[in-house]
Amino acid sequence: MVTSNNIYNDQIRLLSKYIPRGMLLNSVVPIPFAFLMLLQSSRTVVVAWLVFFYVVIFFRALLHRYLIPPVRNKPITPNTRYLYALSSAIAGAVWGSTILVFKPTSLGEFLPIALTLASVMAGGISVLSYVWVSYIAFILPMTVLFFISFFFIDHQIAVPIGFMVLIYVIACLYFSRSFSKVLTENLRLRHENDVLLNDLRIKKEIAEQANRSKSQFLAAASHDLRQPLHALSMLFEAVKETNSNDIRISLYPKIETSIHALSNLFNSLLDISKLDAGVVEAKAENIEIKKIILSNLNQYETETKKKNLSIRVHCNGAIVYTDHVFIERILRNLISNAIRYTETGGILVSCRNRGNFVLLQVWDTGIGIAENEIENVYAEFYQLHNPQRDRQQGLGLGLSIVRRLCDLLDCSLELRSKPGSGTVVSILLPKGDARNIQKTVEPEPLKQWQLAGLRVLIIDDDLEVLTATSILLKKWGCVVMTAKTSDEVLENIDFSEQADFILSDLRLPGELNGIELLDLIRARAGKDIPAIIITGDTGPERILLSQKSSYKILHKPLKPAQLRTTIHIALTNKTVS
Repeated sequence: MVTSNNIYNDQIRLLSKYIPRGMLLNSVVPIPFAFLMLLQSSRTVVVAWLVFFYVVIFFRALLHRYLIPPVRNKPITPNTRYLYALSSAIAGAVWGSTILVFKPTSLGEFLPIALTLASVMAGGISVLSYVWVSYIAFILPMTVLFFISFFFIDHQIAVPIGFMVLIYVIACLYFSRSFSKVLTENLRLRHENDVLLNDLRIKKEIAEQANRSKSQFLAAASHDLRQPLHALSMLFEAVKETNSNDIRISLYPKIETSIHALSNLFNSLLDISKLDAGVVEAKAENIEIKKIILSNLNQYETETKKKNLSIRVHCNGAIVYTDHVFIERILRNLISNAIRYTETGGILVSCRNRGNFVLLQVWDTGIGIAENEIENVYAEFYQLHNPQRDRQQGLGLGLSIVRRLCDLLDCSLELRSKPGSGTVVSILLPKGDARNIQKTVEPEPLKQWQLAGLRVLIIDDDLEVLTATSILLKKWGCVVMTAKTSDEVLENIDFSEQADFILSDLRLPGELNGIELLDLIRARAGKDIPAIIITGDTGPERILLSQKSSYKILHKPLKPAQLRTTIHIALTNKTVS
């Protein structure tokens, strides 16, 4: 942002730059003027005035070199302009003193002095107009002394000459002011241009960094996706080429492991997309944080025993007011990271009261992080000690999700670490009230509901997904119709209107997306046919679009049991726990 102070400082610097040049010119002009004055004054008076003139110039040179900013690291202040005005007033007074020294009594004696002073006034415009008050201070004493000279000369010519002098002085002030405005505007435009160029440079750097980050993100995601896909390809080929049921059965768990790895990666990416899209909202409640910590530690018991790590919890019944799901996800990521990067020692999860807040901390005695790498660990897929991208060491998305969740909860997140000594992650949560803790109701166990005879319309432009889903639903006893495009659906609208349930992809060929197509089918059928959107799109704008719809949204890949449960809940108009 350009401020008046920026422009003022530049004006002072330019004035400081050009005044010495003006003084150099002033040191030359008096010599021919002195020779001219020898024709009408005594040599003693002329020499005395000349000596006085150069003494003043020398004094001004010392003043500008040692006392007036911005020389000698002296700061520019609002009063700096008045120091320059004082210096300019001294110069104007010295030139004006020629009237008092030579006391012209006739027009012939007055004209050389008047022409010289007029030239000096005009010359000062280009030097002193950077700070207009300096030019006013320069011209004022000469103008006053000009009018004093009228007491020495014949009164018959004093009036017209005085009028001419007044017009000339006004003209000089006008041109100086105009020059000053033009210079000020040029300085303002230059500063604005510098600001724009700087903003452009910063935005370019941000864009380049974003592009590099995106490339790194895609490279890491591509690697992590290729690994389980490659394993699935090899395992599938092995199953296809063997006739042994025992070998096939032994390969199934390995296939399931690869599918699970793919699912974890997609779910983590989906979490980040949802958080970036702003479709996830925090629902704060009073929570006993120790219960959440202990429930999460149970799932890591096998791994901690294997690594012979100790885990301690110090919470003393702390109550926090926050979102249960968010804080549980945060704790899972932090505890998982602590265990993953700790080989000896242990992990401590502590809660301490801090006024109206509770300080939640996860300590470990792991390998630690260098100070210059701390900010980097929040980036997606960034792992300091896993260059080979071993999935057993995580995906590098945990802390990225933690930071986004902390931003949504509006709570501070701090990470302190020392290589070789360990890491502590601190989160400051609002303190809750134990009297307002809601009693939790255990959800009913999910059942394998019967779907036999259910008429289902499946809409998906991916033939493999369409075929696989169709086979699965037919195995469950459903009557299935499939379509790849909205046009196919609308051409067979009779079946669409009679369908008991619809599964639709979000992104479809043609003008209509899945949501718009479902709305149209419902409108033509005259009833709200239960429907689910199943999408593989994790773009923030697509997630936001889906979230605003009235349909249940599932994201690929999903487990068959999840699909079956969601269909049953939608049919019975229940909500997922």
